[in-house]
This record gives sequence, structure tokens and C-alpha cells, in this order.
Amino acid sequence: MAFFVNAVKFLKTNGELIAILPLGVLTSERDEQAWEVLKKLGEIEVVKYNGDNVFCKATVHTAIVKFTRKRPKQKKQRTNIAQKAEIINKSTCNYKSYLQLIVVKSA
Repeated sequence: MAFFVNAVKFLKTNGELIAILPLGVLTSERDEQAWEVLKKLGEIEVVKYNGDNVFCKATVHTAIVKFTRKRPKQKKQRTNIAQKAEIINKSTCNYKSYLQLIVVKSA
């Protein structure tokens, strides 16, 4: 799972990562935090669940997982003009300076 998470940081927006992972990482508590982070960064799709006869001389259940990186969400500007005025009001400026600062900061 670690290589999968590390590979995600090299993806561009709409880039895809496809990997064969052990089936246990999809439901393990140990990897739960990693999956939560990945869900925030993009879309996860289990393309196919493989049986235990996919690899010669090995019995392991696997899944093919596809991750698509999405565009990072823009952070909303939380400070509106009224909040800026309140912040400025606490300073030692005079009234005209308040208005000038509000106009400059809102532009």
C-alpha cells in the first residue's frame, strides 16, 4: 500500500494510477487512513477482483485498483468585507483609513 500512496503524489490532475493490490488492503484497519486521504485527492475504483489462481505457484487474492487524481479544490476565501472591517476597526487607524483599507483588501 505504501508504494501506491507514494506514487499518487507524482500524478498530475486527471492522471491515473492502476495497481494490483492484495485484497486485504482494501478493508484493513491499518490502511484505513490512507484510503481516506486518497478519497479526498481523487476517485478510487476497484476494476476487478481476482481469484486465487491468477499467479503461478502462489495463492493470493488480489484486486486491480484504479486511482484518478482530481483537481485540488480551491480554498474559499473565508474573510468577507464585514469581517475585514471588524479586523481593521481594532487597529489604531482613523475612519478614512478604515475605508481605504477595506477597498484595497477587497480588490
